[in-house]
Amino acid sequence: MLFREEEILDTARGMLLNGIKGSTTEFRLSKQVAFVGKVNFPAGRESLGSIHVGITAGSDNELQRVIDWLTPQTINGEPVEEIEL
Repeated sequence: MLFREEEILDTARGMLLNGIKGSTTEFRLSKQVAFVGKVNFPAGRESLGSIHVGITAGSDNELQRVIDWLTPQTINGEPVEEIEL
């Protein structure tokens, strides 16, 4: 929901895709920004640390489906296709 509200689907999708290791993807979120209900992917180390997020699926294909659900591909910022899980 926040990815869409903040209009960062493409950035979020890139982070999830770049973090893939097998059937898991990992990424970090800024603690300070999360505290106020927003999303930010920190570029480096943060003084207060980051929130480490890992999403694991039963297979590589299932992980790709979860990523497509969370962060669908877009054209001009609009999702091309919304899928159901």
